[in-house]
Amino acid sequence: MKTIGLLILLHPLLLLAQNGTSFEFSVNQQNLSFESKVEWIINGQQLDYFNQKVLVKPKEVGFDTILYKNKYLKEFREVICQIPKEGKFVFVTNPCCGGFNVEGPNCEVNVSILGEFDNRRQSKLIGMYGETGTIINSKDETKLSTECRSAMSSNVCKIALLEIEDCREPPHSCKVMHCLSGPDADKYIFEYEYTYKEVVNILNLNYLPLDVHTVDITYNLTKGEILLNGIRIK
Repeated sequence: MKTIGLLILLHPLLLLAQNGTSFEFSVNQQNLSFESKVEWIINGQQLDYFNQKVLVKPKEVGFDTILYKNKYLKEFREVICQIPKEGKFVFVTNPCCGGFNVEGPNCEVNVSILGEFDNRRQSKLIGMYGETGTIINSKDETKLSTECRSAMSSNVCKIALLEIEDCREPPHSCKVMHCLSGPDADKYIFEYEYTYKEVVNILNLNYLPLDVHTVDITYNLTKGEILLNGIRIK
């Protein structure tokens, strides 16, 4: 009877593991402390100082979500990802630049535009990867530059798609990006500490590469639709 009772208690975890539908997420204890108040919620499963290992079931449709918070963030920050078919994932807090890391390479971000961008207002369409902006070429796929990205930054990809204008107002009214690159970074001289005015914030997201390390964004100007790795997000 005791054996049967134990099996009943463990049944949900056993079922997930046997069906191969859940994956283990844990946190590296090296930089973890109670005072840091680090907390993740991965598809509804909570990972923190008191609960350092969880089993997570991937979503059948769309992207998996990670909500992240620490003592410096008043609200949860959303990160999207695609949990692969197999693997174990260890989160490591990033004491230098905030956020967190997961073992693996950084993202490569490519942007493709469908349709012609109307720049009669002398505005630019740019993709942002961290602190670096790249002017988007509407005719070809554009790889976003990482020129000004710190080597110590979290490998969570902070990505934005913006329509901007050169800022002709007083400096305190302008936004500043560390550097701006043309569509072909090899042939374009970087403009550092570029000041700009944001006209339209088209897309703003955080993506964590677990298995899929190339992020392909397709923006349909006519329909206003955006695909991320083939999945519509807007």
